[in-house]
Amino acid sequence: MTSRRLILAAVLVFLAGWGTLVIFAVQGTQEQTPPSDSEPERPHEAEPSRPPPFSREEIAMHDRPDDCWLLIDGRVYDVTRYIASHPAPRRTITDYCGKESTGAFETKERGRPHSPQAQQLLETYFVGEVAH
Repeated sequence: MTSRRLILAAVLVFLAGWGTLVIFAVQGTQEQTPPSDSEPERPHEAEPSRPPPFSREEIAMHDRPDDCWLLIDGRVYDVTRYIASHPAPRRTITDYCGKESTGAFETKERGRPHSPQAQQLLETYFVGEVAH
C-alpha cells in the first residue's frame, strides 16, 4: 500500500508541475512586447478605429525577429509576439520582417494557401495600412 501512495504522490507532483509550466507558457505568449526604441513616435491618430497609414520606410524599420512587421495585401501586421507560436520554422516569418510578404503568406512558400483560421488570426495582429 505504501508504494501505491508513493507512486500516486509522484504522479500528482508531476502533473502539478507540468500544469504550472503550461500556465506560465500560456501567460508568456499573452504578454505584450514593449515598443522598440527605434519605433518612431506617432503624434496623433486621425481616428481611433483607423490608424494613419505607414510608409514603406517605416515598415522596413521593423525587420528583426524581436520587432517584426509584415506587409500583406497593403495591410501592416505586427507579428512579433506570434513568431514563437508559428507551427513552421521561425525563418518562414523572420525572412520577411519589414518586407512585402503577400506572396509568402498566400502560398506558404509551397503553393498552398493559409487556412481561413490563419487569416482570421493574422487580423488580430493588424496595426495599419501602407501609405500609397
